[in-house]
Amino acid sequence: MTVWLTAPAVYHSMMSSSKPAYKDYFGRIGGMPLYKKFIKCWHNVEKFEAKPDDVVIVTYPKSGVKQLKEIASPRIVKTHLPAELLPVSFWEKNCKIIYLSRNAKDLVVSYYFFFLMVTANPDPGSFQDFVEKFMNGEGIVGDWKNYFTVALNEKFDKHYEEQMKGSTLKFRTEI
Repeated sequence: MTVWLTAPAVYHSMMSSSKPAYKDYFGRIGGMPLYKKFIKCWHNVEKFEAKPDDVVIVTYPKSGVKQLKEIASPRIVKTHLPAELLPVSFWEKNCKIIYLSRNAKDLVVSYYFFFLMVTANPDPGSFQDFVEKFMNGEGIVGDWKNYFTVALNEKFDKHYEEQMKGSTLKFRTEI
């Protein structure tokens, strides 16, 4: 059984031909941007009751969670919520948590095209504007070299280094 701790129904209920601004779509919980319609249901996330044998897969959107098809667990919980916003019961029940990450530049390209494709998402603006919002934590994504200018690449690298300072995680952006 797979459970999503996100709001996929939001996409369908927000469909329209015009795309309002980000502020019309997103609010914040714990400093994290989330769809306002998801925030209205936040009480359901907080009261979610984990089971000791749950496996929790945590990813940033567009990070490739579909590739994890078979894990030996009666229940897999998939979420894009950061660890600090996960229901307390996951920690109380000592659930296994898998954090899946992806090259950040590939992710932002994929996420940009996702925003363009899904009419329920706000207008992402230009790719440059979208990357700026993404780096400011407003992005709620690929062949990244075809989309990043040299200047944007350098700015993103600097920002990424600052955000990952002290982390032992290392990602290659080229093979």
